[in-house]
Amino acid sequence: LAIAMQMKTVAPQQPVGYLSAAQAQLSLNRPDLAAKEYDEAVRRFPFSEQVLRTWASFAASQKRLDSVIAPLDEMIAKQPRLSLLHLLRGEALAALRRIEPAEAALSEAIRLDPRNLVAYTDLAGLYSSTGRLPKALGVLEAGLKVLPRDTMLTITLAETQRTSGNVEAAMATLQELHKLDPLNDIVANNLAALISDISTDPRQLAYAVSLVARFNDSTNPYFLDTLGWLHYQQGNYREAVPLLASAVKFAPGIPPIRYHLGMALLKTGEVKAAQVHLREAIAAKVEFSGVDEARRALAGN
Repeated sequence: LAIAMQMKTVAPQQPVGYLSAAQAQLSLNRPDLAAKEYDEAVRRFPFSEQVLRTWASFAASQKRLDSVIAPLDEMIAKQPRLSLLHLLRGEALAALRRIEPAEAALSEAIRLDPRNLVAYTDLAGLYSSTGRLPKALGVLEAGLKVLPRDTMLTITLAETQRTSGNVEAAMATLQELHKLDPLNDIVANNLAALISDISTDPRQLAYAVSLVARFNDSTNPYFLDTLGWLHYQQGNYREAVPLLASAVKFAPGIPPIRYHLGMALLKTGEVKAAQVHLREAIAAKVEFSGVDEARRALAGN
């Protein structure tokens, strides 16, 4: 904290000292003092992208998003054509579930900067979360016209296609993206996971395993879960268990991963351990693919 305060004195024209002071206060568990430092940074550097993003992120983490709306409105009045301001306002409003003004703000961010990638994904996410999947697809497709082959937009498009029930389109989108970017781990994982969800064909499952075999030593629970569950689907239960156990270790609160581990443990005869994970998966009271199978497996053991 002392170093951050010195930076503020030595270079008051730079935001780094104020941001460092805020982060130091937060590390000392002083969120109110951190908020004051962030507010001071915004007052001094109201149009710094670094300051604005860090300030908004802090507000979100501290559940203080209501506090950013009025300052953003004041900034927008002074700089109405700055897309970032509308983006941050839209994100805050969306998190506060003020759907209509959030939609308007994110749409304005895109209008002002048609290359604002985050605005496209945020607006599509807002539409998806409110059940307007055709609109979400339209936003993502519009974004890809401006930012063709953007990986994140394309991944989001595939996920939205999948959610909307158009699995064939999602598969085609991911396969095309994998051809363009075969080393992208998220693309490989999502493609393999989709195959896992829709196919029991041994050749397709083998292809899916080949896509994600490099995740054997990953620390990403979703990657480990995909590979482990594919091994389960192939009947390789002893290969599946350690992968799924690692996935649970890294993400103990994800019910589908608990379910996958429970099912694999049942197949290896570890019934008591399986019951623990199946109970945890069901107790979360979250609907997921396989929850009914988890209930049946638990009832039968």
